[in-house]
Amino acid sequence: PKVSCCGERGLLSIAFPDFKRDRRFYVYFTDNQGDIRVVEYRRKRGKLRPAPGSARNVLEIDHSRFANHNGGQLQFGPDGYLYMGLGDGGGSGDPFDAGQDLGTHLGKLLRIDPAGRPYRVPRSNPFRGRRGARPAIYSFGLRNPWRFSFDRETDDPWIGDVRFPGLLGGIELVANRDTKEVLGKKQIAAVKDALHADGMLITVSGLYG
Repeated sequence: PKVSCCGERGLLSIAFPDFKRDRRFYVYFTDNQGDIRVVEYRRKRGKLRPAPGSARNVLEIDHSRFANHNGGQLQFGPDGYLYMGLGDGGGSGDPFDAGQDLGTHLGKLLRIDPAGRPYRVPRSNPFRGRRGARPAIYSFGLRNPWRFSFDRETDDPWIGDVRFPGLLGGIELVANRDTKEVLGKKQIAAVKDALHADGMLITVSGLYG
């Protein structure tokens, strides 16, 4: 599959479950239609490149209407599951109300076991079994969770997110699976605030106690 570009689209993230022992890796990108794709590849033995024909589609989400708010991070958590941050579909002010809609993957933090076909849902996912909810959802109420990290003491995910126009960006802790803004309650390592004409950028690269 080919990757779209420009604006907030493109190749957004790559995640490795265990680089030394596992040849699988996962790529998060936007395709030529602007839709979000998560694809599994296998490294060629002894090489740092995908084996021919190894691509397997794990997740595809419609995101063609707007080019912004694609989310953009894949990361294996301390529990061994694959987490992915999905934006709300773009536009201004979450026009689809995706963040609070459990019937869509948009505006969510997802958690899956990618070893399934196309993936398995962990039994402990909070919305598994709830009528009308997507079982892969781990946390909801997000705008554009393009970076997140895990607390080394508690294993909780902390999310760098954006806010509506006129408000600053935020750092959120996943608590009870609905994100809670918790600025000032934890020391954040390597958080850089860069002021721009159109707002503030907050990037989360790591956490410490």
